[in-house]
Amino acid sequence: MEPTLISVDYFDSSALVKRYFLENGSVWVQQRGANPTRVIITADLSRVEVAAAFASK
Repeated sequence: MEPTLISVDYFDSSALVKRYFLENGSVWVQQRGANPTRVIITADLSRVEVAAAFASK
């Protein structure tokens, strides 16, 4: 059995927001997030920053 290769992407809060709002770069972010061989990681602080972005929109 061959090992499965998994790639990791670090998304900051601006990239995470692009997943939910149409902005420049949103298509790229959505494609990366939809790829099952990729793992998305982020910092704990992103929760607060994304919440603030959602509240402002």
